[in-house]
Amino acid sequence: MLTRLRLIGAMGLVVLLLGCGGGSDDPMATYRDQTVAWGACDTNRFDKESLAIDQELSSRVVCADIRAPIDYANPAQGEIKVAVMRVKGANGRNDNPAILFNPGGPGDDGWSFGLRAAALWGRSDTTEDPAVAHAYQELAATYDLVGFSPRGTGWSTTLTCPRSQAPFPVADPTRNLDPTNIENTLRNSQLIAQSCENNPLMPFINTDATARDMDLIRHLLHQDKLNYIGLSYGTWLGNWYASIFPERVGRMLLTGVTNFSVPLSHQNLIEDEVRQDVFDKVIIPYAANNSSSFGFDPAITIDSLRFLISHLSDDLHSALVNEFINTSLLSSASKIKDAVLTLRAVQVLDVAQKKKPTANESDLKEALVDTSNQIVHSIGQKLLDRHFRPETPDDAMYWSIVCNDIGTDYTPDTWVTESNENARKYPDFGGAVRENACLYWRKPTIPRPQQWRAAQTGPIVMIQSEKDPLTILPGAMNSLSLLPNASMVIIDDEITHAPVPPYGTTCVDKPIADYFLRGTPLPRMTHCPAR
Repeated sequence: MLTRLRLIGAMGLVVLLLGCGGGSDDPMATYRDQTVAWGACDTNRFDKESLAIDQELSSRVVCADIRAPIDYANPAQGEIKVAVMRVKGANGRNDNPAILFNPGGPGDDGWSFGLRAAALWGRSDTTEDPAVAHAYQELAATYDLVGFSPRGTGWSTTLTCPRSQAPFPVADPTRNLDPTNIENTLRNSQLIAQSCENNPLMPFINTDATARDMDLIRHLLHQDKLNYIGLSYGTWLGNWYASIFPERVGRMLLTGVTNFSVPLSHQNLIEDEVRQDVFDKVIIPYAANNSSSFGFDPAITIDSLRFLISHLSDDLHSALVNEFINTSLLSSASKIKDAVLTLRAVQVLDVAQKKKPTANESDLKEALVDTSNQIVHSIGQKLLDRHFRPETPDDAMYWSIVCNDIGTDYTPDTWVTESNENARKYPDFGGAVRENACLYWRKPTIPRPQQWRAAQTGPIVMIQSEKDPLTILPGAMNSLSLLPNASMVIIDDEITHAPVPPYGTTCVDKPIADYFLRGTPLPRMTHCPAR
């Protein structure tokens, strides 16, 4: 009997080892059992700001490239590289818990995000209460802060989709609803899809694979649970992780919350109304109320500014809208002065264009020289560049994730119908982002994981700006409704997209610090005033 019990015990041990990835039959064993060679970071990978921070914190910063399977469903198919940076806690211990960061996008590189968080949290002037600032210094001491380049981006194995031909010309999409202009937009969407469809890596650039990469990082950091801070698309990624690994979710903060029930490919049209609202009710009134500070005629009013924008040439209007969309002028309260100076720059160019309707680029540059404000001059140059030398964005990562995740319910016809309707409702931002490669995506898409599994996690915390024009409040509230154990902090009247704590006020910052330091739960809903 003893011999039989020993045999049964040995068999149980073998089964246990196989279940933990220690058996030779486990196709993931080579990845889970890899030795991570943490070492000094390659300074050639740093931008100027990160390099300065690294020089300050260099004794705590280590980097590594880990191996991950291209396809988690078939790990033997091949591998990719995932670049990771780890900033060790200031307490100097080797057994700290870790927080993993994702900055959003989709497609943004988060490799140095932990480094930036460590520098921010280590300061003493980040919020109004010194005791709360000290709590963030304690966070930087007791947690290792980890950033990574999501697969396809940055210093990981990268995805590139060179386009075989130049895009078709598209005039101002919010104003020009001519069938030829719309057809060119659809052709450009098709070109994006075609450029990626032959890349063998592309089908494996999706949220599901990135979430599994995150779990592999967690395992290799010897963490029982994943502590995580995700911004914007990073909230979608965090929720996806929680849906497939609910038992492994530690403390999770999601800021700038996407609507988890709506495909990513549908978000652009949903944002049009809020973008227009922020432009009309925040940016323009601020410009009118502070007109002389920005070089406008002191007598200028909200109505006259609205008239100016409505009567811009299509070229200038398109350049203005693209500048606002592509540089976060609508979605950062700290950039509101730059937003108003952009309006001032377009006014200077408009005056020059109306004086000389045949004005070329040189004529318009000359008009900028006459302005006394160097920032207006610089912004005006950028607007001219957008008009005369439009860039083809490197958006392979964005579309691969957006289209591989769930796909789209739209057809070209229904997409155009809704875009045109938005263009009629919202004169500056309606239908401004019309390209949708998912309309022509021919690869299989990844189904959404079962939402109820994310609902089983412990308390997840969300931060949402009330007037965020990129992840809008109704969508964030829908996501909250799907997670019965989650809490949300709403910053009233705030436009800033996905604020990273410390935000600057005790109402927002203290409960977040207490949550990460002590696991203190938050109420289901908290409202805080904007700074």
